[in-house]
Amino acid sequence: LRSIKNVIVFSVYSNQSRYILYIYLYVYNFVVDVQVYLIRGGIIKVANRQFTSINNDYELAFSGETQIEPCKDESVYKLPSLLFRFVKFDKIPRTNRKQLIDILGVVEKIGELEHKVARASQRELLKRDLFLVDDTKTAITLTLWGNEAENFKEQGHPIIAVKGVRISDFGGGVSLSTVGDGQMHINPDISEAHKLRGWFEGQDALEIGQNLSTFSGGDSSSGSNLYKNLVPVALADPNRKTETAGDNAEYFNVSGSVMYISRENCMYPACPSPDCNKKIADLNTGLYRCEKCNKDFPSFKWRLLLSIRVGDFSGSVMTTLFQDTAEKLLNCDVDRLVNLREQDVDSFDAVFDNVLLKSFIFRLRAKQEIYNDEMRMKYVCMQVYEINKLQYIGYIEEEVKRLAFLPSPY
Repeated sequence: LRSIKNVIVFSVYSNQSRYILYIYLYVYNFVVDVQVYLIRGGIIKVANRQFTSINNDYELAFSGETQIEPCKDESVYKLPSLLFRFVKFDKIPRTNRKQLIDILGVVEKIGELEHKVARASQRELLKRDLFLVDDTKTAITLTLWGNEAENFKEQGHPIIAVKGVRISDFGGGVSLSTVGDGQMHINPDISEAHKLRGWFEGQDALEIGQNLSTFSGGDSSSGSNLYKNLVPVALADPNRKTETAGDNAEYFNVSGSVMYISRENCMYPACPSPDCNKKIADLNTGLYRCEKCNKDFPSFKWRLLLSIRVGDFSGSVMTTLFQDTAEKLLNCDVDRLVNLREQDVDSFDAVFDNVLLKSFIFRLRAKQEIYNDEMRMKYVCMQVYEINKLQYIGYIEEEVKRLAFLPSPY
């Protein structure tokens, strides 16, 4: 049981453990944690898994006629033990983003407490990142918020089990974050935690095979993972069968050349608000209208929106680059590009010509969407990296060695 603002949340287990009820209840002064209650009157309905931190099938909705009282007869109840359905870290990229999951990991690194300001409400938030690893040798970042971030005082490498975490895609990587009604348990006394502890302590030197959050921030072009995960562009063929249909997106790295850049409409006038990038409408009165903000502004800001074709020996694919990634590819900021377009067309064209046929490593996101009643694959470039020639040659050499040991098809 956990208290959240003006709502109390219960996890109730049936005697046969066939289902779990998730109960929302307005605050009663006598409701406390780790207590058993007798509840009368409620409506059972199918659970909305997008808003539950446990893998339950049903929710119990309360009404004004619902009655609740503490169960004082210890002979009629036994507190249930913790129930988790852990998802291994290497399975997270293929997990439905709308479903909250349970995780178990070793804390490898503990980040500093950070102060952030929420864009929408402008409220100050407390945030702390934990770098976790599990026995699949996969690492991922878990973000704690609020009191959990402030009160996390653990040292060393504790094992944490978290029930109900949200999966996020950001910057081409995958990360986790706690939600308001999630439950975090440090060094839980369960068999899975003991097994994970034994694995971790048995490692002479921790070797991380994959860091799912590598690309969530910063320039990782010097990291070895960037070259280990390269795939041919042909794997991005829109006609191929893929598991990305629906809510999941697929991420992959390709080493390719810029074959084409669309220069028309590569910039657009956007809302000047710091938290809005929507295209504005010229009212021809000296003001510009943003429908999202529902406001008129005397000015606007320019933003880049590039469409490019990336290709290698296997094929090519069209992808979209937004502001920061586009500026990095062109090695030119949007304000300078606007001035060149207005004052020096030849220099404007030269900015694009200098990029054509050059090779980079692109971090792409592929996701199916419906456009004009047809399903299509949309590609967005999340990051662009300069190629480190020495590391790239090393990657090629390792691939050649690997292929040399493959059995002959003849």
